[in-house]
Amino acid sequence: MHPSTVDNSTLPITPVEALGRTGRPQEYDIDVYRLVVEGLVDSPLSLSYEDLLSRSQVTETVLLICSGVFWNNATWTGTPLGLILEEAGVSPEASGIRLVAGDGYAQTLSLEDAMAEGVFLAYEVNGETLPSKDGYPIRLVARHQYGSKWVKWVERIEVTG
Repeated sequence: MHPSTVDNSTLPITPVEALGRTGRPQEYDIDVYRLVVEGLVDSPLSLSYEDLLSRSQVTETVLLICSGVFWNNATWTGTPLGLILEEAGVSPEASGIRLVAGDGYAQTLSLEDAMAEGVFLAYEVNGETLPSKDGYPIRLVARHQYGSKWVKWVERIEVTG
């Protein structure tokens, strides 16, 4: 099933310790961590963890489907990705983004998908600070996308043409 076709409103919340895992957890010195937004933008950004926490936030219960591996239903809190991209001033010729993780993993999203409601940079899950195994300090949550798009340990967002 595709995530956009599943009604998760009646599913139980997956406890943090039971969330499925992929990737190699990364360790960060939060005092030096930066999320860099670059590429086809008017104003490249270098945001600290505190910068991200101080921005508008959303909290949503979203179903994470890692096809054939696990389904997790959890409540995530973070900053809408669209707000960060608007702050950077996406150039008119931009058509997508590439998210790059601390472990080298990368994924792309169309600009339309990146700006959609339900797409945000999460720093909490089920009311707790995101654990390292689940993407601390920042992971993408993308309602209506499979888990492979939910990049953990996000360090860089490249706006592309």
